[in-house]
Amino acid sequence: MPLKPAAATQTRQRRFSREDIVAAAKELLQEDGREAFSTRKLAARVGLSVMGIYTYYPSKDDILDAVAEDYFSRFKSPRFRGSW
Repeated sequence: MPLKPAAATQTRQRRFSREDIVAAAKELLQEDGREAFSTRKLAARVGLSVMGIYTYYPSKDDILDAVAEDYFSRFKSPRFRGSW
């Protein structure tokens, strides 16, 4: 007997984006700081296994780099006025 659409949805795993993981990492870093940050805590926050996190980012440093890149991408430098 085929699954009903609602039942099929319940058995399907949620797909995550790299942006979801970065957002969760930013929350953890704001709450606990860099020293307490771990991929285990991040995985628990987003609902993945630790190995699941590594399918999106190969290392903890890559996650932290993505967080830094996200912050820096939002920075707008002031317009330069004048001469050197």
